[in-house]
Amino acid sequence: AAVVDSRGTLHVAYDTYENGSYDIKLASVSERGLEMITVAGTPKFEARASVAIDKQDRVWVAYEEADANWGKDFGTKWTGKSGVPFYLDRRIAVRVVTGDRVQQPKGDIPSEGIDTLYPGGRRVRVSMPRLSSDGAGRMWLLFRRHPLATGVGEVWNSFATHHSGDGWSPVTQIPNSENFIDNRPAIARLQSGALVAIYSTDSRAGTTASGRDNDIHA
Repeated sequence: AAVVDSRGTLHVAYDTYENGSYDIKLASVSERGLEMITVAGTPKFEARASVAIDKQDRVWVAYEEADANWGKDFGTKWTGKSGVPFYLDRRIAVRVVTGDRVQQPKGDIPSEGIDTLYPGGRRVRVSMPRLSSDGAGRMWLLFRRHPLATGVGEVWNSFATHHSGDGWSPVTQIPNSENFIDNRPAIARLQSGALVAIYSTDSRAGTTASGRDNDIHA
């Protein structure tokens, strides 16, 4: 994901597997050359980066996070293994980069647990972050999650929240955003300062996996 700040510096956020687990890095390209910084470099799954610039030219990076050894050996036949199932836990993390400093903004991203059959009961499962700032300087985050706490049905929706400076606002469900989980809206800022999210929906029902033809909404 890429964005240009007011000084003309290009910032590219991306995930890499060079150290044996997905990490997030940020490359900044300007007249000074190429500068690199690690935004997230733990053994956890840290991937699917999104990037945006605020009014202070700070770089905001959002990414999807899961436990270490995601999707690797687990279950009773793998006694002693530390792997976890696919998509058992998925969270969105946000970091603010200023120079060589990486900080976490105040507050937790609002999320509701989804019932699972695995130990631990209800789990947080949110995916596919999208960041953008509006004309008032608010940073907006869109993400995907199941709309029902029961987790019944193969359907996911997009939700939006914004950062006030002291924390994240309650989430708003994006209308007509039912689709597969991997559905990534495009976001544009109008001259008025308002944001427009453009995305597809296949109008699948809330408790079934069936979808119709995909249509574009804004």
